[in-house]
This record gives sequence, C-alpha cells and structure tokens, in this order.
Amino acid sequence: MLFSLPILLALPLLVPVQTSVCDAHKDFRTAVNYELIIEPTTVHSRYSRKHLTRNGAARMKEWVKRHKGHAWLSSMGGNPKMHVNGTNTGKMSIESRVSMVARPFDRYGVYYCPYVKSLDVKVYYKSDIAMAREIPQGSCKYDAVLQHELKHHDTNVTVLNTLIKRMEADTPAIIDVLERFYVEREGVEARFDVIKKGVRDALDIYGEEMSNRREEFNSHVDSPDEYKRVSEMCRD
Repeated sequence: MLFSLPILLALPLLVPVQTSVCDAHKDFRTAVNYELIIEPTTVHSRYSRKHLTRNGAARMKEWVKRHKGHAWLSSMGGNPKMHVNGTNTGKMSIESRVSMVARPFDRYGVYYCPYVKSLDVKVYYKSDIAMAREIPQGSCKYDAVLQHELKHHDTNVTVLNTLIKRMEADTPAIIDVLERFYVEREGVEARFDVIKKGVRDALDIYGEEMSNRREEFNSHVDSPDEYKRVSEMCRD
C-alpha cells in the first residue's frame, strides 16, 4: 500500500512486544466510516489586485523561474511582471471519533484485549476564492479567472476523494497493529488512550499527505499553457 508503511514506521507504539494474540479473540469487525464534506465555496472581491499580487509575489517569482523556458513567457521577455487576479485558498480539517471496547483475554478476567469498536472520520473541505476587486463581476475576464480558480477546487476535491479511499483501505491494517497488545484489567483505559492517539497520529500523517498532494496537483493547474489560455479568452 502506498502510505501504510510510512505510517507504521512513524508510530513507535506499533512495534509489539507480544505476538498478535488478540486477533484470535476478536469476535467482530471494526466499523470504519469516512465521509468527505464539501462546504459551499465562498467567492468574494474584498481585495485589490495589488494586494493579491503582493501576497503572492514569492510564489509568482518562483513560478516564473520554474517555467522561464516556456515559449509564452519567452514571448513576453522571459521575466514578465505578472499580476494576480484571483486566488483559491483551500481549507481542510479532519475530525474523528474512536469508540473502544475490551474483551477478556483469559477466563479469569485478569487480562483484556482492547479493540477499536468503530472509527468515524469526517474530512471537511472549503474553497475560499478571492477575486481582484478591479474586475467587474459578470465580465468576461471575471468569468475566465473564476473558471480557473474553480479548477483548483475540482482538483482539491479529486485529490481528497482519492486519498480518503486510500485511508479507508489502509485503516484495518493500522488498527490491527494497534490492537496487538493485551493488558491487565487496570490498564484497559490507559491502553484505550494509547490506541486512540495512534489512530489520530495516523490520520495526521494522511492529512499532511493530502496537503502535499493538493500542492503537487494544483501546480499542474497553474501551468503556463493554462495562464496563456486564460489571458487570451477576453479582450476587455
């Protein structure tokens, strides 16, 4: 699996001292549910072109340097002064609820196997699109810039959907490793806390991977060919 190995290596508590003896005592399958919640996109014109350009100056400078050999940039002198007419800030958060249960490991009730009874994960995503206030709403240029920014929205949603499916597929193996320890009756609650933390640590790693992949795939949206296309859509 693409992400399982880094996750397992990143969680020291997953290296068991005991063999996986609790597997044989588990009489149910952990209920795992992931949900991606797309919140309504916000589009506003609160900022000026100058403000957006200033805030994006470092990224734009790096972008021009990375694509300096492209014919479109070369046609403008190779180092054009570019303005930012719109931005899309994608905001993501992950909420999780872990329900635990313990089963006796021995017939005397001295040792118990702690298990994850259910895991519910909600991934929230929202696009905040800022349009330069100088661009009249409803104009060709406004629609062209907005269409481009919505491509970022679609890209982010696609990346999140793909990685959520990967998370859902990987989760049983992660939970299986976390459940390998049996503990004394008095240590059940403490072990519950350790397992919950292990699950959340894994989700944090996936969350970081989501951010990295969104950055990677959005760089393809912001290609010189795309910028050229948008710049030539309108003459106003």
